[in-house]
Amino acid sequence: MLLSRVLRTTFAALSVGIAFSQAATSETFDYEHDMQVRIGETWNPLSPYSRASLSSCFETTVPQEAPIAGNRIEERYVNNFSELEEKASVKITARGSTSFGLASVKASASLDTLKEAFNSNRSIVYSVVGTREYSAFFLEEADLNERGQKALDDANTTGDPEKFYRRCGRSLITSVRKKTTFSILYVFSFSDASSKERIETAISLSASSGSSSGEVSSNMLEEARKVDQSTSLDVLVFQDGVRDSSTTASSFLSIAPGEIRKVRVAVEKALNEVIFHNAPTIRFSADPISNFFDVPAESSWGYISNAYSSLDVLKTQADRIVRRYYKLQDIQSDVDRGLVTYKENMEAELLNEKQGLIARLANLASTARQCFDNPGVTCPTDELPIQTSFLKYIDVVFANNLGWRSRAFNNYYDSHGERIHRSASYWPVISVENLRLIRSIELSRNGSAVSYVAEDSLANFVSGGMLDFSPVWTSNHTKVDYCWRGDWTGCENWAKNTQGHMNELKGNEGGFQYFVTITDVEGGKTAVELGNASGTAF
Repeated sequence: MLLSRVLRTTFAALSVGIAFSQAATSETFDYEHDMQVRIGETWNPLSPYSRASLSSCFETTVPQEAPIAGNRIEERYVNNFSELEEKASVKITARGSTSFGLASVKASASLDTLKEAFNSNRSIVYSVVGTREYSAFFLEEADLNERGQKALDDANTTGDPEKFYRRCGRSLITSVRKKTTFSILYVFSFSDASSKERIETAISLSASSGSSSGEVSSNMLEEARKVDQSTSLDVLVFQDGVRDSSTTASSFLSIAPGEIRKVRVAVEKALNEVIFHNAPTIRFSADPISNFFDVPAESSWGYISNAYSSLDVLKTQADRIVRRYYKLQDIQSDVDRGLVTYKENMEAELLNEKQGLIARLANLASTARQCFDNPGVTCPTDELPIQTSFLKYIDVVFANNLGWRSRAFNNYYDSHGERIHRSASYWPVISVENLRLIRSIELSRNGSAVSYVAEDSLANFVSGGMLDFSPVWTSNHTKVDYCWRGDWTGCENWAKNTQGHMNELKGNEGGFQYFVTITDVEGGKTAVELGNASGTAF
């Protein structure tokens, strides 16, 4: 029963989802490229790409006005392949692609430039994503025309409903939802890796300066070049998830590089120019024709429900496999950038897992074909485990001890009480590496926690790759001594000797032992010994 188009695309049917309950006969499907879907026309779920499904048996009425549309523009950094679809709406998963995207994604999305960017600590990717989404568009009325009535009469006369279905189709498209997306990726490249954080800050400030129409917009590229003159910019435009080389893309590329306000205006204008008729369908509902006309119910409809439900499960598995594949790609990128290193013999293990993922996708494709080749057999949908750990492949440096800092405070000479008052505080500073792999950082003294910084707060305290604990914790010491020397000036000078007080009071730290414990994103813990401040000269 599986027709040639489904065979040729191998796995495209897998990305057809379904919202179905036993009491419902209308089913909702995810739209795939090239499906023959038009509101008010017929569609055959067993032959989703065939034009033979279209018929001229009906007279249908649709609303004259397009449904309401809403626009949304979002901007953010994209740090790796795993975030491409999530943050930038660039398709990298299995939906609508042969072999679940592993073979076609590079060609369809032209990711060579991005691959190079994610493999370098001398690149930053900034995205501007505009989305226009329409509310549902519903069929108003459907009637049999003369040809349709004749086919129905023939079917009822002969007792063979297939005569009707073969001529007039198996279902009617009763509603569609449409959405279009423009994604512009700015890939900044520069020569000095140490400039990355400052360039990112410059880009962010430039982008925020263009957020209000009353402000003067600055050019992101020009601002980045103030930090590193070597900075260059590649601009990639994607429409509805795939690389766009049309005149629409040219309009974005002609904008002065990095003129973010002009880009926002252009994105809004481009979205508004996409009329409902031309916008891509993302989901649609199909009702069996027997819901509307006096013809026996489609005998295969129940099987269709089960088959597409099962295929949706397989599609979800495939997406998980592809996401895992790109997570491994991210690990390779981190190694190439010198951020991490492979554990012994683990590079080969990682490559083996990638090859295994490709093989599993091929097996899923074979399973998908079976779902249609054998209508009487329940489509297998057993969940196969997919590895989630990736830190097992690599050695990661999370933090290093950068020593101790101190400051003096409350240092003065009380001439009435003839006393010297002095206080000093001490705290550690650590380097923080691979921040995105860290869930929390805990500072402990003699085994007891004194400070805890969680994942959502880390970015606020890490600057220039360093975490200075003074905003969250310090160890404070105070001392008061009687001062009678017969030389009040000497006592006053002593009170002002802040460096001397820091070095004097640091001895109080001698009995403490400090550790920083890093909890990584997989729950593993790494301890870094910090010693104490007693041996540091201030």
